Amino acid sequence: VIDAKASLVKQYGNAGKRNQAIDLYKKTLIESIKRNYLDGIGSLYNNYACLLYNEAAYDSAMHYFEKSLLMREKDNDKIGTIIALNNIGSIYYAFSEYKKGLEYLEKAAKKEAEAGLEEGTYVSINNIGYIYIGLKLYRKSFYYFKKAEKIELKTDDVSSLVFTYDGMATAYQSIKRPDSALIYSFKSLELAK
Repeated sequence: VIDAKASLVKQYGNAGKRNQAIDLYKKTLIESIKRNYLDGIGSLYNNYACLLYNEAAYDSAMHYFEKSLLMREKDNDKIGTIIALNNIGSIYYAFSEYKKGLEYLEKAAKKEAEAGLEEGTYVSINNIGYIYIGLKLYRKSFYYFKKAEKIELKTDDVSSLVFTYDGMATAYQSIKRPDSALIYSFKSLELAK
C-alpha cells in the first residue's frame, strides 16, 4: 500500500495536483517512518524531490534527492540508489556544476553496470550528453546522444528521444552547424507533437 501511495505522489505531481501530492506525501511519510519502511521513505523522498524539481525549486529538490540516496543506500536498494544518483547529477546540471553532475552520473552508470543492467536502463544517458555540452566537450556529447538514440529506438522510448534530438540540436548549434541543428530540432519537435 505504501509503495502505491508513493507512486501516486509522483503521479499527482505530474498531473499538476500539487496540494494532493504534498498531502499524500506527508501522510504516507509518517506511515512509512512508523513502520520503519526504508524503501517507502526513499521512494517518497525521491518522488517529492521530483515534484520540487519540476517546479525549479532545485535547492529543495537536491535536499530530498540526497535524503532519498541515504535511505536507498541504508536499505541496500541498488535500483533506488542508481535513480537517486542520476537525479542528483541532474540537479548539478541545473546548477551548471557540470563536473560535479558528471561525477554523480558516472557513479550511477557504474552501479548500473555492476547490477548487470543494460546501459541506460535507469541512468539517463541524455543527462551525460547535456553535461558534456556544458563542459564544451561536444564530441563526447554526441557519443552519448548517439548511444541514447540507439537505446531509445530499440525500446521505442519516444519521450526520451525528444530530449536526445534536442540535445543533438543544441550540440550542433554550439559547434556552428545550424543546418544539422535545424534537422534535429525538427525531429525533436515532430516527436514531441
